[in-house]
Amino acid sequence: VHMSHKMLVAFLVLTLGIAGTALAAPISYGNVSGDSVVYQQLFEDSSTDPGATLYGAPTVSGDALLFNPSFSASASVAGTSDMTDGQLSGYIHATNNSRIESVVFQEYGDFSLIGAGGAGTYTMIAATFHVNVIQIDGADLTIPIYHTQSMTFAPGSFWSLPADMGLGTPFSGAVYIDVNQVIIDGGYIGKATKVQFSLDNILVAASDGGIATIAKKALNGFAVTTATDIPEPATISVMACGALALVRRRRRA
Repeated sequence: VHMSHKMLVAFLVLTLGIAGTALAAPISYGNVSGDSVVYQQLFEDSSTDPGATLYGAPTVSGDALLFNPSFSASASVAGTSDMTDGQLSGYIHATNNSRIESVVFQEYGDFSLIGAGGAGTYTMIAATFHVNVIQIDGADLTIPIYHTQSMTFAPGSFWSLPADMGLGTPFSGAVYIDVNQVIIDGGYIGKATKVQFSLDNILVAASDGGIATIAKKALNGFAVTTATDIPEPATISVMACGALALVRRRRRA
């Protein structure tokens, strides 16, 4: 029975969700401060490798959160497959009168496909990114604005023998989320000051006689674009009143 690679991932995740009921506690990385944002309550977890450190403890550069991952999947015996699923979650809170305008996540890695296998020797990658706006201009939302987006990979996200044979072939992935547009699409006005995020990253390798491996080498993580020194609503109102008074004085003169 033929099954597309997208359906295969869905089936594997469903199987793991049913069988993997005893999960280890998520790994906490606490809070990490950038120049104009704070990453809060950072956690990683895995349904395939409970308790394993996949993303690793992050570092920060400017407002970018960086990781040194140990993510991989491999298969070398005909009829076997391997999947690694890692989740990363937390909050991004704007500080110093900043606003969150966009969130970018990038990652890099490579895959190898060698041997005498056929199309059943393959590697693939998938990643889904969720961003929920939970605060606008410092005011908490009663109902968050939910947004989900898939990461785009190059060259592609599914590779198999014999077409993609090679060692250490690089790939890259990225997702760009325009938080301002998410707010507009949600029917709100203003800028985000706090968002909740989660990332689900999946690597799959399978063999029908060949050797398949795929690994992540670097995660540039979250590069957050912020707007700073935006007046609070009360300040904007005062400025507007001042401008109106100035116009009236000029008309009288």
